[in-house]
Amino acid sequence: MNTPVSSATSSTTAPQVLANLATVTPISTPAVVSHYNVTPTVDVLASVDGRDLGGVATDTQNVRKDFQQHLPRGTSMEVHGQVETIPSSFSGLLFGLVMSIVLSIC
Repeated sequence: MNTPVSSATSSTTAPQVLANLATVTPISTPAVVSHYNVTPTVDVLASVDGRDLGGVATDTQNVRKDFQQHLPRGTSMEVHGQVETIPSSFSGLLFGLVMSIVLSIC
């Protein structure tokens, strides 16, 4: 780190190099830090272009099962988004279908 650092109080002192004053280590960090319920997360986005959502959800579930065994302790993988609404949509549809059959018989 050859960045020159000068004193704010003295204009007569020659500038120092940052490496002489501090230990600086460059690191890589995520460009965007996301949180879900106050927990830090890493977002992985998937597109379903040209495929049905249920097929992509099944494939995603299979991949998650493989990776779940190799995660560090205290780490979890979760799927959020439209995939979460599929079970509730189908259960509501099934309930409506059953109720319409019951009401049409009575």
